[in-house]
Amino acid sequence: DGDLSRTHALFLDKHMTLRLLAFLRQKKIYSEDDIAKAEKDAVLKTSLFARQLELGESQIDVDMKKEEVQQQLQEFSSGCENLLHVLEDGETLQQLKESKAFNMDSLYKSHRVDAEELTALFHLAKVTYDCGHYAKAVLYLDSYKALASPSERDQQVAWGKLAAHIMANDMEGALEATTSLRDVIDEAVFPHSLDGVESRVWMMHWGLFAFF
Repeated sequence: DGDLSRTHALFLDKHMTLRLLAFLRQKKIYSEDDIAKAEKDAVLKTSLFARQLELGESQIDVDMKKEEVQQQLQEFSSGCENLLHVLEDGETLQQLKESKAFNMDSLYKSHRVDAEELTALFHLAKVTYDCGHYAKAVLYLDSYKALASPSERDQQVAWGKLAAHIMANDMEGALEATTSLRDVIDEAVFPHSLDGVESRVWMMHWGLFAFF
């Protein structure tokens, strides 16, 4: 019937899949039963616990998963407490950026932010995104990218930044993140040439959210 949504969904993360399903529900392309089943399959692979309950997941199962995620949030938040104080203080953050002091050397001297805190922020961003707090994930990932030295995490950060900007409805940021991800992929050394091709295919599908 010309609908490519099933193919498109294969290349999306679960949060984007949920957004695609919401669009398909409006278009009434598929039955409500099919949409609801696909939605539940996707949402159970996230930490969107309120939506899991709405879709019929048991309170006991949701509470168990929620407790585990809350422990992770507490652990990672505690691990980057000094850095979070900076990021959540808009005035201080702006002053640091304007004075060119938003870097690890300056932050260590002024706020005792070290490399372990930066690593904790990376993990916190991932859990925060999965809980559906996309704007916070944008802040954490953008800050991580600005502070971190090049590393093996560059691709994960680039993918995370694109997803977070898309889901936060920041299309300007998503366009910039798409360009950054393309550069990271172009510069990456893949074990097999097909890995690079696959990454570009995934990027094209994610980029549809930013360009259209």
